[in-house]
This record gives sequence, C-alpha cells and structure tokens, in this order.
Amino acid sequence: MKVSDFQKLLRAFADAIGTKMPEKSLSEAADALTPFADRSMVEFATFLKLAEVKYRETGELPDGKPSKPVREKKTPTVKEPAPTAEQLLETVAKIKVEIRTDQTLTKDGIAERLKKFEKLPNPQLFACVAKLGMKNTPKTKADAFTMLVNHAVAAQSGVERSDA
Repeated sequence: MKVSDFQKLLRAFADAIGTKMPEKSLSEAADALTPFADRSMVEFATFLKLAEVKYRETGELPDGKPSKPVREKKTPTVKEPAPTAEQLLETVAKIKVEIRTDQTLTKDGIAERLKKFEKLPNPQLFACVAKLGMKNTPKTKADAFTMLVNHAVAAQSGVERSDA
C-alpha cells in the first residue's frame, strides 16, 4: 500500500462522515501527505519514526532531504619551530660523541640527521662551520653540509679536523 492509497482512504472517510469540521481536518491531513504519495506505507512509517526522534532531540522536523554528514573539527597541527644554528651545533656535538661508540652510524645517517637544518640561512650555516673550527669557508649550502658531515665522521677515528 502506498501513501497515495492512504490519502484516498482519508478523503473517502471524510466524505462518509459528512460533517464540516472533521471532514476539513481529514482532507487537510490527506493533502499534507501529497509529498509522500509515491512512498510505501513502510517507508513513510520509517520516516515518521526518524522525524519523531529528531524532533525529540533537536526540536526541529526533518525536511525530507538527506542530512549533511557532521564534520569533525580538525585539530590544529602544531608547526615545529624552525631549527636554529645553536641546535645545529648541539646536534653535531651529539653526533661526534655518538659516532665514537656506534660503529653503525654512517655518513648517510649523519647527513639524514642534519637534513632538518637545510632551512637555515647561508650566513648562519657558514657561521656554524666557522664555530666548529674549520678553516675553509664553504661556497654553497651543499659544501657547508658536506663539511659538517665530514667533521662529525672524523670524530669516529678520534681525529679532530679543522679542515673537514
């Protein structure tokens, strides 16, 4: 049975009663069901149950349109602060200590650990090279990182190089 069949039944019942007041309210109820006329009674009953639940929870009636999914609020991502020249010097010092006891630490591993410092401006990076006692001045950022890695690797053999 469809809702349109139920509408016909309500209108027929209104005609059978014949008094103006109940007939009018039954006719209005039948007219109000027009948007649902093509639905089965089971679908309409399901809709009514959902409408009742939503009305009880929110005080609003559903409009028949599918509800929009609730978006979860994104947690703000915490941006890691930019590394500093002091942190670079501390990291190189830690690597120099670590490489003396850890024979598995390679040049590539050291370069990977220093990679986060690539965003340092050239003047700060070159100043770090000078603070580590290296006499040669790097010409590029890549030269500076090569010098820093070689400086740390030199500590593995116990040699402190100033020209890494």
